[in-house]
Amino acid sequence: MNEWELPVEIALAVFVIVVLPLVWLFVRRRWLTGRGGLFDCSLARGQSHRWALGLARYEGNTLQWYPALGVSLRPALTLDRTETTFESQREPDVSEAIQLFSHDVVVTLRSTRPDQSHQLAMTPASLMGLLSWLEAAPPGGLRYPGLE
Repeated sequence: MNEWELPVEIALAVFVIVVLPLVWLFVRRRWLTGRGGLFDCSLARGQSHRWALGLARYEGNTLQWYPALGVSLRPALTLDRTETTFESQREPDVSEAIQLFSHDVVVTLRSTRPDQSHQLAMTPASLMGLLSWLEAAPPGGLRYPGLE
């Protein structure tokens, strides 16, 4: 066994275990950013209000949520604009505030298919964008149905 084989194998292992995942997260973030409409958005997981930091973006009539440290290029949650309604908005409680970015507000959205609610945390500016997106007519659709 050569005296250089072990250090080279260790360096290769460190590269594969540490560097490649970091490079992938960077490439994934750049890919998501390049597709536009990306903003920081946390999602509450389960009833325990454990928050997962993530990114959301608008893709046509859907809001897609991706975990910040995920490896998949597919969204973990997709909400259709026509099946989603705004329920409420509130300030995070003390236990939630340490898990979220400063100045985030918590929003509850209801999805009609399947019937469930989702809690998202975002900045007030992102909330204004979300509310505008929810109220907007679908692209190419009639803004006021019945008034042809």
